[in-house]
Amino acid sequence: MDKLILSTKDGDAMQETLYLIKHGVNNVIVQREHDDSEWTNVDDIDWDKL
Repeated sequence: MDKLILSTKDGDAMQETLYLIKHGVNNVIVQREHDDSEWTNVDDIDWDKL
């Protein structure tokens, strides 16, 4: 059996990352990275779905 030791801070960061991936936030980030308009209207962001 393999074991991995993480600090609480790193463990929390990993859980947050997995949560964001599970809810598709990473896909939104990738879409915005490829957006060439260089403009994001914050009023168009559905903050409840992030």
